[in-house]
Amino acid sequence: MTIDISKIESIQSRALQILEMSMITDPPVVAHRLARLFDFDIVGMTFGLKHARYVAGFIDIDRKEIVINAKDDPVQQNFTIAHGLGHYVLEHHKDPSFETKYSVILRDACFVGQTPVELEVNLFADNLLVPSMFLQKYLNKYPYATDQELSTIFGVPPEVIRRRRLYV
Repeated sequence: MTIDISKIESIQSRALQILEMSMITDPPVVAHRLARLFDFDIVGMTFGLKHARYVAGFIDIDRKEIVINAKDDPVQQNFTIAHGLGHYVLEHHKDPSFETKYSVILRDACFVGQTPVELEVNLFADNLLVPSMFLQKYLNKYPYATDQELSTIFGVPPEVIRRRRLYV
């Protein structure tokens, strides 16, 4: 599945608007601070054994909460919050096909499936946490930096850096 190019540009633009509005000019982008700008509370939760391996969190639109897996490391939690915020910012909850008041955020795309909604939200989170201009600045300064080193700087899982490198 793919996303229409005009939608990609709109999603990227929305992420950049939020960064500009927040006056964020350097990494790391701390997603829980941005969520607070939209009046979302962040709640840590320990999921039962059956779900802990697969569930990174969920967003509850009615309660304005983004629930994160308390057992996840901070960089995964940062991405989960940005992902949840993406559902809200991209107004997925206003779409009639968004069947429930909350959306479960699964840890792995093979469980989520690559639905257009999930592709959009991941694109939003990637662009919010690792905007092209920030990544380009670090790649120019440290051309041999590994994905792991950059993920530490940006506060994101290494796979986010791998995805973002494709578009810089």
